[in-house]
Amino acid sequence: MKKLFTFTALCALALGVASCEKDAAIETLKTPENLSHEAVTENSATISWQAVNGAEVYWIEVNDGDEIKTKNTTYELTGLDPETVYLWRVYAEKGNVRSEWSKSDAFATRAEAELPVIFEAPKNLAVTAGTVTANGATLTWTAIAGVSEYDVRIGTDIFHTSGATFTARELEPGTTYSWTVRAKSKNGISEWAAPEVEFVTLPATVAAPADNSLTS
Repeated sequence: MKKLFTFTALCALALGVASCEKDAAIETLKTPENLSHEAVTENSATISWQAVNGAEVYWIEVNDGDEIKTKNTTYELTGLDPETVYLWRVYAEKGNVRSEWSKSDAFATRAEAELPVIFEAPKNLAVTAGTVTANGATLTWTAIAGVSEYDVRIGTDIFHTSGATFTARELEPGTTYSWTVRAKSKNGISEWAAPEVEFVTLPATVAAPADNSLTS
């Protein structure tokens, strides 16, 4: 604000007050206001805010994550975790000019709905040969008709995939992992496959020491 006042004052001396007020308006964008949320489910929510005059795009930040760009004043957040509090904020931008961050709005996703068991648990769980590395592995099972998604549980972490295969990443080297899977659709789920399957990631690769010997 101090910078804008200085600019306006200098401009007023040179060009006149009316001209400066017009130019000064181009130099700033109002901070987005009236943040709100609606249609909150266990894994999605729709957020919105009041339009800022002159803004070309808006940038959204959710729980200190990567900024999301949109031209609209509403945005549907998807892929959220159930029973989790999310804090979000937004700023407006036009060219190289941006507003201040808005005040934050918070919402909590709902608990995951209890679905009836309508599928048999997945069978033939396996770790694909040759895919185990120090940090990952590819897991497979037999696909089930009518299933739209599978939950893959590795240790205590749960991941989601639409097909009957999943590539685990960012694992720890030289570590034993247990995993299982269950089937899911909008109408119901299966039990977790049992027993769980284990695999061991490869040890971390140690670089060979440099050969500093002298040859004649």
